[in-house]
Amino acid sequence: MGKKRRLEGGSGAEPAAAEQGGEREDDAQEVPGAWGGGGGAPGSAGGSRVEAELVSYLQEVAATARGLADAEERSLLVANVLEEVSGKELRIANDAVTSRLLEQLLAGAPAPQLMAFLGAFTNEDSLFSLAGGAFGSHVAEKALAGLHAAADGLEPEPASALAALLGGLVGAMGGHLYDYILDKHATHVARALLVAVAGRDVLTPLPKKKAAAAAAAAAAAAEDDGGDPAVAASAANAPAFKPGRSALAEKLEGSRPGGARGGGAGAPPARFPDLLRKLAKMLPIYDAPAMALLAKDSHASPFVQAVLRAAAGDEELLGLLLPPVLGVDAAKAGAAAPGAVLATLTDSSVGRLLRDDVASHLMEVAVGVMPPGLGAEFESRFLTGRLLPLSNHHAANFVIQAWLAAASSPGQVQAALGELGRAVADLLQRRRSGVVAALVAAAGRVGGPAQQAAALEALAAGLGALPQWQGRQGSDHLAPALLCLDTTAALGAGAAHAHAHGRAHGRGGGPRLSTPGAALLGTILTLYPRKPARPWVASVTALSPGDAAAAARDPAGSRALQALLEGGAAGAADKAALLGRLAGAWGDVALQGAGSFFLERAYAWADLAGKEAIVAEVAARQDALLAGCPWGPLLARKLALEAYVRSPEEWRKRAASASAAKRELESVLAGEGGGGKKRKRQKGAGDGGAQPDAAPDAAAANGGGEGDGGGGGGSSSSKKERKKARREAAAAAAAAALAGGDAAQQPDGGGDDARRAAKRAEKRKRSEGGGGAAAAAAEALASAERPPKQKKRNGQEAAAQGGGGGGAAKRGRSSPQPTAMDTDDIVALLSFGGGGGGGKAAKRHKKGRA
Repeated sequence: MGKKRRLEGGSGAEPAAAEQGGEREDDAQEVPGAWGGGGGAPGSAGGSRVEAELVSYLQEVAATARGLADAEERSLLVANVLEEVSGKELRIANDAVTSRLLEQLLAGAPAPQLMAFLGAFTNEDSLFSLAGGAFGSHVAEKALAGLHAAADGLEPEPASALAALLGGLVGAMGGHLYDYILDKHATHVARALLVAVAGRDVLTPLPKKKAAAAAAAAAAAAEDDGGDPAVAASAANAPAFKPGRSALAEKLEGSRPGGARGGGAGAPPARFPDLLRKLAKMLPIYDAPAMALLAKDSHASPFVQAVLRAAAGDEELLGLLLPPVLGVDAAKAGAAAPGAVLATLTDSSVGRLLRDDVASHLMEVAVGVMPPGLGAEFESRFLTGRLLPLSNHHAANFVIQAWLAAASSPGQVQAALGELGRAVADLLQRRRSGVVAALVAAAGRVGGPAQQAAALEALAAGLGALPQWQGRQGSDHLAPALLCLDTTAALGAGAAHAHAHGRAHGRGGGPRLSTPGAALLGTILTLYPRKPARPWVASVTALSPGDAAAAARDPAGSRALQALLEGGAAGAADKAALLGRLAGAWGDVALQGAGSFFLERAYAWADLAGKEAIVAEVAARQDALLAGCPWGPLLARKLALEAYVRSPEEWRKRAASASAAKRELESVLAGEGGGGKKRKRQKGAGDGGAQPDAAPDAAAANGGGEGDGGGGGGSSSSKKERKKARREAAAAAAAAALAGGDAAQQPDGGGDDARRAAKRAEKRKRSEGGGGAAAAAAEALASAERPPKQKKRNGQEAAAQGGGGGGAAKRGRSSPQPTAMDTDDIVALLSFGGGGGGGKAAKRHKKGRA
């Protein structure tokens, strides 16, 4: 088998954009049974080329499997099916009808069964017949994706079997990897095999619209009973792997772990390093013309990109792969002196790679994973002095963004500012806002104070030079300018004109706010120190009530406002000012999906009066919220809307109880590590980011800070003694709160009655002032620091006692170091939801937000 098996159309004739997203062409037009897979009678069983009896059998077992809730029963059923079709796997997988049934059966199958299925394709001919088929490639890709998902939880023996199977598949590809990755179907199987070997998803993320369409198809398939062929076809064409971080997230947060110029110290090692190196060395690294063809081929280039991502952090392997990617033969690169590896390359050859619509994608990954030495040589030879023209090119500007995302030193940021700082206005007018965003984010991540100040100054000057913002004085226009960047939306001075022409904001109709602009504003509010970010904070708090409400309802704008609440650039007064701007709009904000998430964060930060103001406005729109919004019931439970409508006074008592419990828990958390600074910030509360209701009496809530190991500098002389004092304080608080539940600890005779009595006592304590909730949270904190055996024993005791304390103890055991988010969650559960109430709904809500 050689290159003769490659499709004639696999040389990159298809548009690059479709393939770079990882989406293959519609398989409905493909001929069933191609690549040697079809062996049955044409036209049988609704177009299947497999025997009618076998098709009927597979349809019956697929319908049965969909109705099985027990995983063990489903596993036994799939094992029986695989035994029944043994020897016929290739024909079934390459058939238009049975391949979809086989995919349904293999979905969620345990690793041993997936390995048994793929084990039938460990020879060259059968593997290429499966991978090169229009339908078989989907089956193979989904089976490999299932193995990848299940591999980390395998015991040593199955893990060894998996390594042997993947080694067999890599060996079956042999010297024909070149043919696989140039084929429009087989390339997807090769990528899935690479992911399973690497142990992490290294594929190019789907574009946002394609990812949303794939998620919708998967959701429809999950709800469908299998009777709709269109739904089944859509689900079969969905990507096998979940999309990774978006390109926007990478440019603002930095390259993937291990992808930075610093050598990738944070990159997790490959699951099977030897197999990864073997697979990578199958590329034609000693044949420069062949590598040049792969770089510009729309099917092969994504595979090479994935190999580079998988090798991030392995400088030896990257040193072998990167020179051929750039056009230097591996043998010549190995013999070159350090700093002269790329000496044989010309500016024109590298410039063509940077500007090519397909090869530029590969160059983005290459500049992100380059080891320090090679990266410095590439930068000095081909980027220095050329950043501005490259940034203005429609394809090369993405390479510059990737290079900025991988920046690891203030010197790199300074060099970029020297070339691009004066051209920010021109870049924004040419709609190259991605380069500007990457530059500002790089300065915030790795730049020094001088670079950070220069980057924000250049950005402010560039925004002020845009036609719609020219002549503006002060800083009030900065946030509106970013939120409306590259869109037709209008805030600030242009809002009146937009409303006069019938344009609205956000999901209610009309243009949405700028996603990159809002993300950049959020980056400034979270990454930058308070002093340089001050004008941008002031600009957000200066938004008019209408503009603030429009931003809170918008998917992008709400994240920028959330960044102000959660970041360190804004003080408590700024955050309170923003919430004041939104007074009267909370009901409308709650009716938008994105707005509801921001509303939750605002409610968590607000003081008691602010919380009531939010709840009162949302309660007025409760009917619309519950009737027309999928997130309505969960939001109503989090805000306790029903309780507020029934009795506002009772709601206030319970909200005050939650605040008291939170203050007590935060006072315990503040005792860690010397304690003086955090206490002072909480008492000051005027300039910090602490919540208003968390500041008063924080020390007094725990007895003046004397026993928690942290107040006023603490009485402990070492970290060990402080931890001991902290545990003792938490245990004392828990013992005092649970004193009324001693009956629950009786011998086995009175178990149920004692537990019910303990629960009633705990409810009374929560309604009286929150002491029980705070003590339960303190017990959770103490449990987090106990040795494993002691934690398990105490957890069993808490479960026997019942009430809210048990749920809190479980939360403590699963989170060794509680954070501020843990504090909110624990208090919310204990105060409004009871002991663990609403846990499943909360998990679903958090999963949807992620």
